[in-house]
Amino acid sequence: MIRRIWQVTVAACLALTASTAHADLRVGTICRVKGQETNTLFGIGLVTGLRGTGDGKSPAALRKLAQVLEGYGTALSRSSSGKLDAADLRDAKNVALVTVSVRIPAHGAQEGERLDCTVTAIAAKSLEGGTLVATALLGRPGEKRVYAIASGKLSIEDLKFPTVAKVAKGARLQETFRNPFQDSDHVTLVLRPPFADFQIAYEVEEVIKHHLEKSLTGVSDSTESMTAATGPGTIVVKVPEYYRNNVVHFISQIMELRVVLLTRPARVVVNEREGTIIVTDNVQIGPVAVSHQNLTVTSGERRVAKFVEVDSRAGTSTTSLQGLLQALDELQVTTSDQIAILRTIYKSGQLYAEFIDNE
Repeated sequence: MIRRIWQVTVAACLALTASTAHADLRVGTICRVKGQETNTLFGIGLVTGLRGTGDGKSPAALRKLAQVLEGYGTALSRSSSGKLDAADLRDAKNVALVTVSVRIPAHGAQEGERLDCTVTAIAAKSLEGGTLVATALLGRPGEKRVYAIASGKLSIEDLKFPTVAKVAKGARLQETFRNPFQDSDHVTLVLRPPFADFQIAYEVEEVIKHHLEKSLTGVSDSTESMTAATGPGTIVVKVPEYYRNNVVHFISQIMELRVVLLTRPARVVVNEREGTIIVTDNVQIGPVAVSHQNLTVTSGERRVAKFVEVDSRAGTSTTSLQGLLQALDELQVTTSDQIAILRTIYKSGQLYAEFIDNE
């Protein structure tokens, strides 16, 4: 049997086609206000109404089922030592032990508000057709305080993963969540992960300083030391006296300012489960040869004995990653294989960018 070996050479000149356009973005796109973070509530619950795909035979599921039944006033048989008589629940194959979570929005939420919740099976084969029994949601394990109650009909969003389901508006909040956005007389801006960088933090600082110098002209407030980038991810802004009684208005002005990003971090983000690869236009790879299954990839000045040239105009030692991915697409290489190749190049130290692998 003849084994076909594809060998790809991607020309370095493709790197020259990368866009040189500068990004003009709102501060609100680049940053969020500290304190405005999402919070997650968790709980362990029970799903009923399954079609024989549950895990009701497991001791953990039986204990949870017994707890729920006794909580609703159903007496169960117990031994002289107090242990549950599993015989009472021997036919519980249509129930499943699950984890339940709900995300509180960054802006907070009000008592009585209903939010979507996610239900994930612990051992069951499928949650299709199930209903979540009323489940208490806590802020952290072992906490007594109940922040929300979740229940309702499950909906499977992806049939490839029947062990994960949603309950639309299934969690009713028992508490009001207010997320503070001001610390004394300061507001802290946090650069979102894709933009966290020393240079970008400095550029945001300069834009805010310029705005305050213009807007506070003739006002008693001094603009000195009012804004400071304290690291690659944070900018601290002092609220001027003029805005102390209207901080929301002040923040809204700051978040609408425009920042022209002269530099952008080189990043590659992959998610094999979703089948996505995201690459910024300034990502380069060094000379490398990678063999994966029936495919051999070469880039830069690295060469092997036999290869199929995608573009023969090689001239430097680096190659545009976008050029490589385009070449792989032309050879109908699957996304999973492309991600595997990217992981290998990154581990070799020849991927000149931050690599974010959302496995």
